[in-house]
Amino acid sequence: MPDLTFGDVAEIKRFLSRTCDDVLSWLPGTGWQPAWQSEAARELDNKEVRADGSAWGDEPVRIAYAAAAVFLLTATDCLRAMVDSVNMLTTTYTSGVLARAVMEPGAQAWWLLESGIGARRRVIRPVLIRASSARWLGKAVTTADPAGKASYGEDQARVHAYAMALGLSYVCNPRRPSARASCCPAIPTARLSSRKPSG
Repeated sequence: MPDLTFGDVAEIKRFLSRTCDDVLSWLPGTGWQPAWQSEAARELDNKEVRADGSAWGDEPVRIAYAAAAVFLLTATDCLRAMVDSVNMLTTTYTSGVLARAVMEPGAQAWWLLESGIGARRRVIRPVLIRASSARWLGKAVTTADPAGKASYGEDQARVHAYAMALGLSYVCNPRRPSARASCCPAIPTARLSSRKPSG
């Protein structure tokens, strides 16, 4: 950021701080309840059925909305880091890296909160994010610990089992998890399927 004045720095810091405050004001505290007759309320009252024939209930949908909230909190943390880093000597590299760090969780939250997608698609989306994370974790573990004797986190099998228990399916090919009807922003051109598994 060449040629910044003290006034520019103060204005940038105020703008970023206000943006953080605005985003945080959207997030409810613990015990979130959706607005009456809202899309979220309808999704929580879904009639979806697990693979074992029992009702989903509201937990899988609540998990999806909680994941979006975590992504929004992460984005605001990165914005706060931008506020702290902006000064007269800040380079464009610093701002660029932090802007990218804001955009990634922001895009994930945007995708998770898309309107009009219904309960099944709302729930499969964080599952796809988990599957992608598990795949990348597996690659990192294979590189760092080829013997693979330690447990490092959620693996693809656990994510797949969770999805199957909910009666959801997805395919995890070597490049990206996919299913029919949506695109995961972190995985270019991934396709999402929220169809019930056959058989």
